Amino acid sequence: MVINTSGSFAAGFIAGYVLLHPAWMPDWAVIVLLSGFLGGYTTFSTWMLQSIDLLRLKTTLRFVLNIALSIAFGIAAAASGFALAGWVM
Repeated sequence: MVINTSGSFAAGFIAGYVLLHPAWMPDWAVIVLLSGFLGGYTTFSTWMLQSIDLLRLKTTLRFVLNIALSIAFGIAAAASGFALAGWVM
């Protein structure tokens, strides 16, 4: 959850910064950074496997909390990154 949340924050910050300062980085570099580096960093597939394992172990509450909190933290982190980059929500 920490990795996915920190990756969401970084993606929000970079996206927000690039939108405010488009000449800061070429488009191809933004794509590589956001989808390549941060996409690999955030380990979505591992999160899904861990979630399925919680279902397999019949820990339904932990499964639901894992999904719900990961999504909530990810959205909050991405919004915080945008805000830190200078965007007003």
